[in-house]
Amino acid sequence: MTCTSASGSVTCGACPTGYTGTGATSCTDINECLTNNGGCDPLTTCTNTAGSRTCGACPTGYTGSGATSCTDVNECLTNNGGCDPLATCTNTAGSRTCGACPTGYTGTGATSCTDINECLTNNGGCDPLTTCTNPAGSRTCGACPTGYTGTGATSCPDFNECLTNNGGCDPLTTCTNTAGSRTCGACPTGYTGTGATACTDIDECLTNNGGCDPLTTCTNTAGSRTCGACPTGYTGTGATSCTDIDECLTNNGGCDPLTTCTNTAGSRTCGACPTGYVGSGATSCVLYRTSCYQYLQLGPSTGDGLYTIDTDGSGPNAPVQVYCDMTNGGWTQILDQDVAVSGGYLSSAQWRAGVATTAPNAGQWSILNRISELENSNLTFEFRMTYGTDQTNFIQWVQTGDPSTGTRGTLSNIVESPTNQSGCGPFVGLANDGQGESAWDGDAGGCWWFAVGSSGSFGPGGIPVVNGSDGGQIVTNRVRLYVRTR
Repeated sequence: MTCTSASGSVTCGACPTGYTGTGATSCTDINECLTNNGGCDPLTTCTNTAGSRTCGACPTGYTGSGATSCTDVNECLTNNGGCDPLATCTNTAGSRTCGACPTGYTGTGATSCTDINECLTNNGGCDPLTTCTNPAGSRTCGACPTGYTGTGATSCPDFNECLTNNGGCDPLTTCTNTAGSRTCGACPTGYTGTGATACTDIDECLTNNGGCDPLTTCTNTAGSRTCGACPTGYTGTGATSCTDIDECLTNNGGCDPLTTCTNTAGSRTCGACPTGYVGSGATSCVLYRTSCYQYLQLGPSTGDGLYTIDTDGSGPNAPVQVYCDMTNGGWTQILDQDVAVSGGYLSSAQWRAGVATTAPNAGQWSILNRISELENSNLTFEFRMTYGTDQTNFIQWVQTGDPSTGTRGTLSNIVESPTNQSGCGPFVGLANDGQGESAWDGDAGGCWWFAVGSSGSFGPGGIPVVNGSDGGQIVTNRVRLYVRTR
């Protein structure tokens, strides 16, 4: 303070800044810090000094001076405030805070964030079938392997390939699902290849006839083969073996008992009939044929002449010697009446009962009583009647009735020479009308034209044959009647 002497007095100057009071009395230091922190920034320390004060430095995290102002420093602006780059720096008054390390890291943001290798624990939560890859802060799961569905990050359930198209296996095989795949069973018997590719049918018949007997037919089937039946004359099955049947062991092989049966592969042969027999060992050996027509067809035939026939073979009917007309087709003579033979006319009853005064074809001979034995298999009778001195006149026909029973039946296939032959009326076929003039005749009623087995002479003398024809009326000295049994 300044003291000034004037006019006998003294004046004291004012107290200096920072003091209170009067200079005349005293100057007392003012503690500026007591008021508004002495004007220092509130964050700093005010220190009173004589006549003044000092302001402390701004605290850490602030810039400036305490005497003016402390401005917050944003640490986050520089090097992320010292926080780990992965953490969030948050500026605070005079400092900063570091956020937590992100998921997938360990540590603190204020120090450092270290990547966690999730794959080291439980394969990182990936399905065990996949590959866990550790990237920064996380992990990735590889794709599910072939044969599995889903994602590696969740789960890889096995895919059942067998549910679709039999897993790609051949339809003939069994598909078995396995973990991540499938297996194909073997091709069934009769097929070649693998179930995983294709099963191809084996044609067993190409090798050793498929195992069938060589005599049978092997037929290839899917996965197998079938063997045909053994041929006739063999027993067994084609699938095993065909054994020749010795037919001769049973009923002489069907050969006639008089012949020798010789077994052959699959069959047999019958020997010839012994001397004195006709026929063949394969059919039958008989002493005689059943008709002239059979001799003509089957032999032995030596032309027209006498033959012995046996109408029922080995049956009860007795063999009989007959005359056979082979020239005109194998006709069996059943009556020959020649009026020139002594006693040329016999009663109708005698002719019907059978006559053997002469040999057959010698003029007085008949087996009309055996006509029923000479019926055709179709239940008809085929007749041929010849007459005249040279026997060139004839009439030939088929009738359904048995003459010996008085039945003519229906006529067919009439052939005649001369033509237009008739009796009292049209020719109606032969029958026993029960009259005495002839055994049979071709007239219905009392007339007896076409007489067979006449008992007496008619008209101009002779046997009445044709009352009218293109050749006129014919009365003959000889009539022959034939039957053809087919």
